[in-house]
Amino acid sequence: MTLQFGPVLEQWPYLLGGAWLSLQIAVLAFAFGMLIGLACASIQRFGPAWLSRIVRLYVTFATNTPQLVQIFFLFFALPQAGITLSPYAAVLIGATFNAGAYLCEIQRAGFASVHRTEIEAAEVLGFSSLQIVQHVIFPHVVKVMFPPCRTSSS
Repeated sequence: MTLQFGPVLEQWPYLLGGAWLSLQIAVLAFAFGMLIGLACASIQRFGPAWLSRIVRLYVTFATNTPQLVQIFFLFFALPQAGITLSPYAAVLIGATFNAGAYLCEIQRAGFASVHRTEIEAAEVLGFSSLQIVQHVIFPHVVKVMFPPCRTSSS
């Protein structure tokens, strides 16, 4: 048995186009998901209880349903309600919705890693709110957030 690469090589430009489209969707979904995750993690950590419960419901739903089911819902079920999305938009919105929930949990863990005593120490030293975020909170969040983001993308 020998492998025939002729048919694959004939479709090479088409395959590269699909790879480029997949890369675009992945990068955009991660970037927008990071923003959604940051907003949701901030709400869970610092927001009112009723809004935190809504975010928890979103995270629970999005992490417990397969991403493909979410995309299928956007593409096939929403037209029944009069909302039609292009395939690209449905995949991008579904992937962003899913990534936002997972990144919310990762960022929430980063916020939880900052001890109140460290923030109080920065306040005693006269740090402004921006300096506290820059020098105390941000390093903790990045340290806790980076390993899960790196392993989930590989």
